[in-house]
Amino acid sequence: MDYIGKKPLWLLSALALLIACQTNQSKPERPKLLWIGPSIKHTQPLWNIDNSPLCPDLADTQACTRRIETHYITLYPQQCARNGNILTVYLRTGQPLAYEDAKKTGSADTARYNLLAYFPDPQYYLIREASSAAQSITLVDALNGEELQIPHVPFFSPDKARFVAATNHKGQNNRIEIWTIGPPAFEIANQHTETARRLTREWAGESDTWRFSGIEWIDVRSFSLTRKRSAGPTDIVGETMRMAHSSTGWVGNLVGATLHR
Repeated sequence: MDYIGKKPLWLLSALALLIACQTNQSKPERPKLLWIGPSIKHTQPLWNIDNSPLCPDLADTQACTRRIETHYITLYPQQCARNGNILTVYLRTGQPLAYEDAKKTGSADTARYNLLAYFPDPQYYLIREASSAAQSITLVDALNGEELQIPHVPFFSPDKARFVAATNHKGQNNRIEIWTIGPPAFEIANQHTETARRLTREWAGESDTWRFSGIEWIDVRSFSLTRKRSAGPTDIVGETMRMAHSSTGWVGNLVGATLHR
């Protein structure tokens, strides 16, 4: 009697295992992504705020950015492409925007362009222009082609309605900016896309003492970050701050301080 009672349970367990195996086999393998760290999601940029590359096996920054760009071109072949020294991104209307590597005026130095990220939501490209002397980060609206140079890679809020970008260069005037993103384009009667400027800067600050890093959104109206300053030849003082949006604007409060040696 016991054997008869257990047999249906054994059959049901075997059937469930078979279904689970077939389900796993039918799922496509997830593409290997380049970002590091479990907290960095697909919608976040592929570049650390301290300028360290996300390609740990490549010491050359340009080689790392090329790998990142290749990843996005493979993932989104209809949105971006490269042909030799020309990077092309496409707006939602199909219009191409071309960024061609070129000699800088009055210099033998070459400005090179690479795609650092494409954000399907809220539909922005992130493009890096670099030469031997400097680099800049530009956010390009995939709806209307609007370009905005920002201090560094943007970190979007959970609802994609805001982003914060900050520099972290030792001995330089560092900047932090908070921007809001307006609603997407709307369709008008003749079926053409009518777009308007979507970005509005809410707050900005500069400092020649502090460097900013470790940006993490807490919710849609607040985020934390670490600000650091050199306290000596080898010491760096780090303070954790929380920035919150209130009825009077953005307000920062210190949460704690640490001393790293």
